[in-house]
Amino acid sequence: MALKLKPWNKIWFPNPRIILVKPRFPDPAATELEFRVPPKMTKHELADVLRSVYGFNVASIHTSIHPGKTKYSAKFRDTPAANPGERPSFKMVSGRTMFRTPAFKKATVILNPTAAAARARELHTL
Repeated sequence: MALKLKPWNKIWFPNPRIILVKPRFPDPAATELEFRVPPKMTKHELADVLRSVYGFNVASIHTSIHPGKTKYSAKFRDTPAANPGERPSFKMVSGRTMFRTPAFKKATVILNPTAAAARARELHTL
């Protein structure tokens, strides 16, 4: 007999794509990290993943949701060059294509300072 999944007994395996955003000013002893995570991921789930997989001691998490942007791209057709050795020219074909970039959530994770310093020392000695 198969288990019928209901909203209160669904099993969720965390396999989201968590992307570490490169800091502007890299610091090996940084206590603040920035990640891009899926919009449906909660702070508790992110803290659990960072604790269990990466061994970070998380103090707090701040999140902000960024909706996708609408972008337009024109359709171009390249025409052959008039003279040999010249670059081909591009002519715009009628119509534009509209698409939307995916939404994402930005999570700023603040680590405990003592744990962050120990982690930085550990990574620095490798």
